[in-house]
Amino acid sequence: MDPTGSPGSEGGGGRPRLLVVDDDERVRKALSRTLGRRYDVTAVATGEAALAAVGDRPFDAAIVDYEMPGMNGVELVRRLAVEHPGLARIMLTGYAELPEIVALKREELAVAVLMKPWEPSDLEHAISVALRAGASHGAGGPDAT
Repeated sequence: MDPTGSPGSEGGGGRPRLLVVDDDERVRKALSRTLGRRYDVTAVATGEAALAAVGDRPFDAAIVDYEMPGMNGVELVRRLAVEHPGLARIMLTGYAELPEIVALKREELAVAVLMKPWEPSDLEHAISVALRAGASHGAGGPDAT
């Protein structure tokens, strides 16, 4: 862990490590390209691949899509909260009013839940909040939205 308390900055050139999880290749590429300017980004297509990735190396925050084949984003966020509580979590969704998304927000398992399409400034704000939450108390933290 580096002096700022950020586990993912170790060996990553001091850049926070983000895990992007989305089954849509275009979204993964766009987020990787955009966020890669400021962060060390790893992008995967499934919840299972995300769990494998966090088992291999530390990340500071995960940006998770809701609708994916197999394990959906809420299931993944719940698993990450239990298995990697220091990993801050952000949910991307087009379905903010689904009961399980509402429960995710109520239970504070994600730092933020952003609606698709999101505004770049909203995503950047959510990442900033996630990085502070992960470094300060290692939890999903309160909803930033």
